[in-house]
Amino acid sequence: MNCGQSLVLLLIMHQIGVLIACKNNVVETQMGKVRGVPEMSIEGREFCSFLGIPYVKAPIGDLRFKDPQPMEPWTETREAMFFGPMCPQILSSSRMVVGNEDCLYLNIYTKSADSAAQQPVMIWIHGGDFARGSGDSDIYGPDYFMRKDVVLVTINYRLGVLGFLSLDDEVISGNFGLKDQVMALKWVKENIANFGGDPNKITIFGQDAGASSVHYLTISPMSKGLFDKAIIQSGSVYSPWARTMSNANISQMVYQQFGMGSSDHKEILDFLRKVYYSDLIHVAQEVSNFEGSLFLPSMDAKAENPFLAEDILEAADKGSDVPILLGYNNQEGLKSSQNQYGMSYPGFFNNIERSLPRDSLDYIKLRHSMTTEDVIRFYFDEQMNNRYNLGDIWGDISYVEGVQEIARQRVLKGQNPTYLYRYDFNRDFPFAQSSGKFSGIGAAHGDELSNLFRAYGREKISMQTIMPGTLSYRLMEQMIEMWYNFAKDGNPTTSMSDSIKSFWHPVKDANSLQYLSLDTDVHMDATTSLQQRYATYKLSSTQP
Repeated sequence: MNCGQSLVLLLIMHQIGVLIACKNNVVETQMGKVRGVPEMSIEGREFCSFLGIPYVKAPIGDLRFKDPQPMEPWTETREAMFFGPMCPQILSSSRMVVGNEDCLYLNIYTKSADSAAQQPVMIWIHGGDFARGSGDSDIYGPDYFMRKDVVLVTINYRLGVLGFLSLDDEVISGNFGLKDQVMALKWVKENIANFGGDPNKITIFGQDAGASSVHYLTISPMSKGLFDKAIIQSGSVYSPWARTMSNANISQMVYQQFGMGSSDHKEILDFLRKVYYSDLIHVAQEVSNFEGSLFLPSMDAKAENPFLAEDILEAADKGSDVPILLGYNNQEGLKSSQNQYGMSYPGFFNNIERSLPRDSLDYIKLRHSMTTEDVIRFYFDEQMNNRYNLGDIWGDISYVEGVQEIARQRVLKGQNPTYLYRYDFNRDFPFAQSSGKFSGIGAAHGDELSNLFRAYGREKISMQTIMPGTLSYRLMEQMIEMWYNFAKDGNPTTSMSDSIKSFWHPVKDANSLQYLSLDTDVHMDATTSLQQRYATYKLSSTQP
């Protein structure tokens, strides 16, 4: 046998191995059968993928601006080989609208599609300001999680104007994107056993708007009982960009742009259902004064089936009893602040109200009784051109304070274990720093994703991935093991291992927050909460 024949035989045997690992690639769901495909991870591990499974009816026609409706059964085996379309969204680079309204699909990755496997289930909710993103493998490839016996699920949900338009009444009640997520959780709860998952061990996790979504799901009565643990990465309902008091005014501006003068909400609904979705998204972007979305989750007490009928912040303060693992990165505001203001920020102080994320100062004033002048002095003192301080104010208000507040409230109320982390790693080529613009400054928003997911899309462009032997690879091993342990047992460090060298202790003190530093040397540390720092500053500034 020559070398060429040996190589062919090796490839055949390899493919047979993958097929054996994916022998149960036709799975019965309550809606019908789906056929998955055998896959091989970058590390050579076999698994099955089931892509583009619809979990509700397509929200088109009369189902636009309506709560998601149960999927009708299909008779033929459905080929689950390709991702479904992303939900409609506008590209910031070209202003083009991409995606399709028929977008409510989920993807499942499993090493054993056998109902006897009883593997813990992890459902990933993507971020993107509630305006962009999808659950496909361009960013969220499953390879690293397939190191473990876990079923990974990623989902799409309605975004922007199509997901959150609201007239604050029963006609267009909003929160459709969050209700999509609830339906996805119900689908998983009812069907995941046949994919090798344990329906009694479901962890929801997400980053950015996905993290805020996870937080919403923990406080909404609609999702109660659909999961038993939650992981929140750099986002919360406390984040000013993650909620709105009312969508009605901005929604009215949208239909008025089309020349619609009626005040009858049913007429408005009928009209907006006929508008082509790309036109609707473009108009929604025109009336928005913030890069991202003004169409956001809101209280929907007047809805026929409310997602959250009480004040959002009051519900968040009450919290929930599910175990939570959560955290943030040490330079969350780095990318946003430098992208907007460069290195000198001469315009920042000319109009600080508009320079920060929408409603940020209002939130700080309401929550911590600080004035605009207090905020400026707290962060900048006399260093008005300090790029790090601008990154701090942006990151603290947008991400850090909210994550810390979840931990604080849970400790104060004696709720289930809360594990806090801070991602401090900024070597190799982090996700948000892939351009090199922010290299070496700190861990920017989204950098931790590199250690959880294989970003297939980034590899196509830059041919970069974390490699064995690198510091990133070692941290990936540690994070995957801790995330998996939490999903499995509710404790990220049940024991020491080759990957885990430090126990992760839950938060016990509401003011001095214990956290795990995720860096080249993973270790426990503590930080004074922003709430306590703000209070101390206020006290000192009022003393003579």
